Amino acid sequence: MNNRLAVILVLLMSPLWAVAQKSITDFSLKNVKNNQTVDLSSMKDKKAVVVVFTSNYCPYAKLYEDRLIGLYSAYEGQNVGFVLINPNHPDASPEDAEAIMVKRAKEKSYPFAYLSDKDQSVAKLFDARKTPEAFILRPHSAGFHIVYQGAIDDNPQSAGEVRNFHLKNALDVTLAGGKPTENYQRPTGCMIRGN
Repeated sequence: MNNRLAVILVLLMSPLWAVAQKSITDFSLKNVKNNQTVDLSSMKDKKAVVVVFTSNYCPYAKLYEDRLIGLYSAYEGQNVGFVLINPNHPDASPEDAEAIMVKRAKEKSYPFAYLSDKDQSVAKLFDARKTPEAFILRPHSAGFHIVYQGAIDDNPQSAGEVRNFHLKNALDVTLAGGKPTENYQRPTGCMIRGN
C-alpha cells in the first residue's frame, strides 16, 4: 500500500471525519424532571445545542455535574440549548433508574432537561459510547450537524487544573459562526450500560 492511500484510509476511519459528516434529524425523549417529552426539533431556533450523555453511577460523570451547570449559566441568554441524556438501562445500572434520576436532578438543581434513553436509541444515533460524552449540534435546514464530540475538558479529576476546555472552546467557535478545528476529543468516562 502506498503512503498516500494509507493517509486517506486513516482520515476516512478517524473520528474527526465521522464528526464532520454526522447529522441528526430529530429525537424525542422523556424529561424525568416533569414527565414531558423533549424533541430535539423544538430547538431548531437555537444557535447551538449542547447534548451530554451522563449517568448517576459513573464517578467521572459526577465530577462534571457542577461544571456543566456552570457552563449552562455562562451561556444563558446566548440562545444555546442544553440537555443531559442518561443512556443506561436500569437493569444494568440500578442507580440510573428514572426515580433516582429525578432525585439527582432535584439534589443538583439541574437547570436543563434530564432525559431518559434507557433503550440507548438516541445514544446509538449519536454513536455515544461513554458517560460523560459531550456533543455540540448546529441547526441546519434538515436537522442538526454534529460539530463537536467527546471530552468536556482535559481534567476530570480537578476543575481547577483544567488546561483545555474542549467543549467550551468548540462552543465559542460555533457561536461565532465558525467550525471547530478541534472537533473530536476522546472522552474519559464509563462505558454506557445496556440491557
